[in-house]
Amino acid sequence: FGIAAVSLVLGVVFLLTAAATGIAAWADWPVWADFLIVAVAIFLLIKMINKLRRTEPPPPAPPAPPTKDQELLAEIRRSGVERIVLLSNSAAPGGDLSNAVARYHILTERAVGESGVPWTFLQPNSFMTNTLQWIPQLRQGDLIRAPFGDIAIATIDPADIAAVAVKALEGGELEGRSLRLSGPEALYPADRARLLGSALGRDLRFEAQSNEEARTEMSAAMPPEYVDAFFSFFVDGTIDETTVLPTVREILGREPRSFAQWV
Repeated sequence: FGIAAVSLVLGVVFLLTAAATGIAAWADWPVWADFLIVAVAIFLLIKMINKLRRTEPPPPAPPAPPTKDQELLAEIRRSGVERIVLLSNSAAPGGDLSNAVARYHILTERAVGESGVPWTFLQPNSFMTNTLQWIPQLRQGDLIRAPFGDIAIATIDPADIAAVAVKALEGGELEGRSLRLSGPEALYPADRARLLGSALGRDLRFEAQSNEEARTEMSAAMPPEYVDAFFSFFVDGTIDETTVLPTVREILGREPRSFAQWV
């Protein structure tokens, strides 16, 4: 049960749970630690309020204490870990700090880049597993309603992200690279519903939500700045997840898995 196998198993676990957990904290690494570390971002908003109401300049502020992610990165460096593979996001390359979702990925990339540990950033498109959000509707019937129905996305199988991560973890060939990752084809939500229906033996129908309905539904599930971020991505077009990228094929020597294969 070699390093690559351990890396792949643990990598898949992290990639599938990253969005829910928000952080991976590590201690007492065994021998494969210098090959496997997936650092997942925490977004910390520290709001400092000056209550002095002075007209003269305030005294110099003391140095800010290290954030939790900085503490984690310092511990990783002290433990002798040789490389970090960071699961980032397709929004990070745009550098838009005004976008809440992009911001925490950009700042985390910045912190990792300044950590002194060699790094690789994975910047994938939306996951194929996001389709699992349709499960409650599938239990109710054959109609799927979702936002952004006019946007084709080259979604990616998380298993392909894990396979790229293994390549980055096992050697230094990908160090210092930011890797934009996509699936092999751009599909509209209606296309995904059709392929899912074929796999399930059901005649699924897709109906796009209006932007107003989508915003109301999303606002019940996430902070408003995150809702604005996703509308910026997919309505204003500030990210491109439609273009099919060659990165997975170039690194793995095979085509990324299709949505039909995933389902």
